[in-house]
Amino acid sequence: MTFLLLAGCEADEFLDREPLSDVTPKDYLNREADLAAYTIARYNFPTHGGWNIGTFGMDNHTDNQASSGHSNIWAPGEWRVSQSGGSWSFGNIRQLNYFLETVIPRWEAGDIEGSPQYVDHYIGEAYFLRAYEYFQKIQELGDFPIVTNTLEDDMEQLIAESERRCTTKR
Repeated sequence: MTFLLLAGCEADEFLDREPLSDVTPKDYLNREADLAAYTIARYNFPTHGGWNIGTFGMDNHTDNQASSGHSNIWAPGEWRVSQSGGSWSFGNIRQLNYFLETVIPRWEAGDIEGSPQYVDHYIGEAYFLRAYEYFQKIQELGDFPIVTNTLEDDMEQLIAESERRCTTKR
């Protein structure tokens, strides 16, 4: 009878554990391997494949490369910005802002396990990847709001942060 009682207590402790398959924010981004996995998942570079012009086509209609067709973007009033599609997605930017907001304080406190050299590397990668995301947005859309923190799902805050802030005087 005592054996069954002890077995029942151990079973309760086993059942009270957090699921091993769930990753919670407090348990993640504490190790070098976590930083590596998080940053590699944010890579979004164009690739060159197949028998066509591939990534080199991005230079069409520029001072670097002519094409067989023509572009209207240089005619006044003809460059129109799409109001839909992936150009307006803040997904990677938000995830990289979250990474930096979470990792930097832990890094400064010395709470991240692993090689300091590699931890620095992954933090630098996150800064680069966020800058590259903004570079793509500015290429596609022109003036684009730069957000460097993770925003809450609050419409007023999102609208305020989305305003264009032109710093040059015309």
